[in-house]
Amino acid sequence: LGEDPRLARLDPSQAAFIDTETTGLAIGAGTYTFMIGIGSYEGDPAAEEFVVRQFFMRNPAEERAQLHLVEETLDRCSGLVSFNGRSFDLPLIESRFILNRMPPPLPGAPHLDLLPPARRLWRARLGSCTLGNLEKNILAVDRAEDDVPGWMIPDIYREYFRTGANED
Repeated sequence: LGEDPRLARLDPSQAAFIDTETTGLAIGAGTYTFMIGIGSYEGDPAAEEFVVRQFFMRNPAEERAQLHLVEETLDRCSGLVSFNGRSFDLPLIESRFILNRMPPPLPGAPHLDLLPPARRLWRARLGSCTLGNLEKNILAVDRAEDDVPGWMIPDIYREYFRTGANED
């Protein structure tokens, strides 16, 4: 599905399932990844658990610390799984590492971005292959009514930062 033969050898227990929340849609220097979520399997191979970690940056001064924690988590993995991560999440994470003079994690690792295969499989049937539309029509998952729409997240973070809610 991912058109990378290395993905056939990627053990899901060695993959990092990654997503970001950002201050915008640009990949440039002014866009921060204020939340980086990484899910991975951890523990004894006989009793592995899927653990989700969310690395939240309360303010830009914490970015380097956030990236160190992300790096530490990704060092245990050998591949990536995302939804639209190849064209958005990963390039943005890589640029944040570079701007902080840190080498980006998992260079050249196999990466299964689920958006392109979802489009190939379901675009003709569904038209829209947004995550929400796929969740509803393919997985039969209805998001909670109080779920925050993605387009609102940058504004909510900016308000959080502006109002001083990030002060200890």
